[in-house]
Amino acid sequence: MSGIWRVALLCSLWALVALGAVENEVVSVEDLDDAFRQQRREAAAAFRVRYREVAGSLDAEYHAAARAGYEAARELMVAGQFRAARRSARRTYRAYPFAHDAPRLAHLLMRLHAATGSPVEARRWLVDLWERYPGYADIEQALNEALTAAVVLRDAGLTVDLMAEHPRDALKVRDLGKVLAANSLFRFLSVHGDRQEHAPMALLGLARSLLAEGGRKKVFEARLAYDDFLLAYSQHPLVFDALIELAISHLVTYRGPRFDVGVIIDATHIIDQAELYTQERPERVAIVSHYRRMIRGWHQDRDFYAAEWYRDHRQWDAARYYYEWVVRRDPASPQGQQAATLIEGLPSDTIDEPRMRIKDWIRK
Repeated sequence: MSGIWRVALLCSLWALVALGAVENEVVSVEDLDDAFRQQRREAAAAFRVRYREVAGSLDAEYHAAARAGYEAARELMVAGQFRAARRSARRTYRAYPFAHDAPRLAHLLMRLHAATGSPVEARRWLVDLWERYPGYADIEQALNEALTAAVVLRDAGLTVDLMAEHPRDALKVRDLGKVLAANSLFRFLSVHGDRQEHAPMALLGLARSLLAEGGRKKVFEARLAYDDFLLAYSQHPLVFDALIELAISHLVTYRGPRFDVGVIIDATHIIDQAELYTQERPERVAIVSHYRRMIRGWHQDRDFYAAEWYRDHRQWDAARYYYEWVVRRDPASPQGQQAATLIEGLPSDTIDEPRMRIKDWIRK
């Protein structure tokens, strides 16, 4: 073995030893996030203590300079010069963090970032406002503005049409980046917003983004999010929308009459619950009727397929059972009319007739 290969082998062995030594010290992303949040909270708590200690003892010139900086940044914002307003407000905030107008500067920076489509930065300033200045008088207004910004951004990236022809078209993503960016504000509001408007809207927004992303894992997570919403806000005006979208989360996983019908049954029960929240509003009644027709048609296709399968296997009683269900559910449908004709020609299972073997049926 040459010297070069011997050195390479030794380096590889040392790397494996080192990897084994630190294997138990690997920190997950979740742990890093938790550690960062804990550090942020500790820093905010220390700031609050310092703010209470020095805010009242600072001279008038300090507060006047902060007020002048705030007014200058606000005038720039009103004039539409958002970038200059951000620079001016940030510079003033960093210079005078203990001034009486410091919370207003943080609020202004949140509004500026939200207005310019930077929800992650807007959330950062909203968090600072929430954690550093808990007594801020206009915090409710700040939460309302954050919610409005998140909804506008979400709507720019996601279209919701509960009357779509197919469930997979009910939530259409136009710009996933905007949807995920809006979630940064929704997550904060779902925890810290009020239970009448902010938190319910935010939680429903998060559930919608999961459902819109698609994929088995995301759809399952969306169902859990809708369940959380319905459990926490069972009397909220958005319960009807949440129930319809929860039903959609089941319907989008239906793969056709050859597969399990369980998701259709689950969606049927959820639509029945949604009917209790229509409040006789015509648009809601129309949505319930729309999904009932869709589910009924799919259920008809599935039961008719099952009846045909049993008939091909010469299991006449089982075939008759499913044909009868097709007729009973909707005799006027194409499946119902065809089933009513076919059921008359079925013999009884008592007839001694050889049944088709499964391998012969597969070869058909």
